[in-house]
Amino acid sequence: MAIRERTVERILGVMKSICTIRGMEYFYIGYSSVPANRRGGPAREGFQFMVVLADRLSKGDALDLEKRLFCAATQTGKKKLLYKKYHPDKRDKRYYPSDGGNKIPANKLVHSVYMVWC
Repeated sequence: MAIRERTVERILGVMKSICTIRGMEYFYIGYSSVPANRRGGPAREGFQFMVVLADRLSKGDALDLEKRLFCAATQTGKKKLLYKKYHPDKRDKRYYPSDGGNKIPANKLVHSVYMVWC
């Protein structure tokens, strides 16, 4: 099931709201195949906060959503809030899809997209 543009716009609204939190330094988004209720570890290293933006997706939908959110945040203008708050070491780089080499079936609905920030 493809992610609708309306859903992407809603998630971008959530991301923008989070970016207005006082003291928020920067964020990035990522993909995970670990169920949301068991997430932690490497994705959060160095970050105090995390929110799951979309859960229970197929691998293809999750990676597609991650790419769409990354592009919307980093390629729509350097004066925009999401660009300014995106991790400075990542925002000007090309998007590289990666599933981390996991063995979870692509059609199993456990894949998700998250946002971490500090």
